[in-house]
Amino acid sequence: MQRLCVFIAVFAAYAALFADSADFEKIFRERAKSCATVKYIFEAEEIRREITVSGTVATKDGIILLPSSAVPYYWRPSNLKDFRVFFDGGDSDGYRADFLGVDDQWSAYFIKLRDGLPEGLRPVTDFKETGLFVGKDLWGAVLAPDLDSAPLLYRSYVAVSGMSEKDEAVCARPVAGTGLPVFDSAGNFAGWGQNAAVDAYTFYFRNGDSGPIELCDDLVTRVLVPAENFRKILERVPSRPEGDKIGWLGIADFQAVKRDAAKFLGIEKIGAVAVGRVFDGSPADKAGIRRGDIIVSFDGKDLPRLKSDANTLASFIFKMEGMKPGQKHRLGVLRGDKTVSVEFEAAAYPLEFRESRYAYFKRLGFSVREFVIDDALARKMQKPAMDAPVVQFVKPNSPASSAQPNGLGQSEIIREINSVPVKSYSQAVEILSKINSDESAKDLVILSEDYKETKLLRIKLD
Repeated sequence: MQRLCVFIAVFAAYAALFADSADFEKIFRERAKSCATVKYIFEAEEIRREITVSGTVATKDGIILLPSSAVPYYWRPSNLKDFRVFFDGGDSDGYRADFLGVDDQWSAYFIKLRDGLPEGLRPVTDFKETGLFVGKDLWGAVLAPDLDSAPLLYRSYVAVSGMSEKDEAVCARPVAGTGLPVFDSAGNFAGWGQNAAVDAYTFYFRNGDSGPIELCDDLVTRVLVPAENFRKILERVPSRPEGDKIGWLGIADFQAVKRDAAKFLGIEKIGAVAVGRVFDGSPADKAGIRRGDIIVSFDGKDLPRLKSDANTLASFIFKMEGMKPGQKHRLGVLRGDKTVSVEFEAAAYPLEFRESRYAYFKRLGFSVREFVIDDALARKMQKPAMDAPVVQFVKPNSPASSAQPNGLGQSEIIREINSVPVKSYSQAVEILSKINSDESAKDLVILSEDYKETKLLRIKLD
């Protein structure tokens, strides 16, 4: 009987907290003005499609924040066209916006309305902030794309907090749309929705077999960045669409030291990251960091040992992405049975995909781009950069895809064109442009290099 009374009291308190009242209706409608639907066009070689995402209205001058899932990190700003903002009750044609860029550390994308905030939108920073703690009741809105961005109410509570360096919290159930704000019962701003909600299930077949599956709902999220960190993100508006250059240490293939190994080394109470590769000429190389070193501190503070090795590693990466070129930092490095202090000056991060130039040759059926840091990582190279053309896209059923003996492949480095050694990306573009526009050219021969071998290919153009 006592247990039943306690249950009834708790249920009544929870129900009263979110009572269906005119007051809450007013709070919900006003906070929903911070939620926007954003549509833009992704346009590449032979692709043009409309993308629809959700974003949070952040400032009075019209900045809207989009989550990491809104724009794949490898998409170039030059391929993103015609940003428009929609909201419940707004103009059906939308409101034009410009893409400002990405902040790497927080994986946040920024756009800005060209003519300021229209009537019907309100920045989330207008509302008071509140903290996140386990058990806190929260609610948010989901914008229904099939209902002209009408806001739908979602509710949940914090199940766990402080999950990463970003101090993220996870709710028991989906609480808001991906990229949209979350509030408490009084309407105070509590956090910013992050990645899409993923549910794990076991799938059973009629014959008795079973297997694990995961279902992803792109519209809703359980993961929140606290409101106080949302403010930190707003201080990092990029100065260019490609994002501001972050600092670079010059290590790769690093991984978190597992707990059993950390215990053996006597460092089980702190985080530790083992270095797998050091790029030649990098700040790490110049500072004397070696393969096999174990990094245990950053600027005098121990790396945190978080609840999982993945979060421990993510915490280290978060610190690296917060560096700026030219800044000096200090690492504590465990080498053998001694910890040494290593100072380095961060360099500018090498060329990334979204910064790279590319050119498409429609008649030939392929495009090339500049060599980027991801190419060096994939090839296990010691040098992070080189001036070379890399195949970006091969159109199906094109001359390039039908090249003999086995077709031109994506990510291959072009070494020669018609027996002429290719020494730079610009040289390759110049040669290929002439062939592409020369109607008398009937074929070309390319010497390319994939991850394993060098290939000699003949592309017929007739």
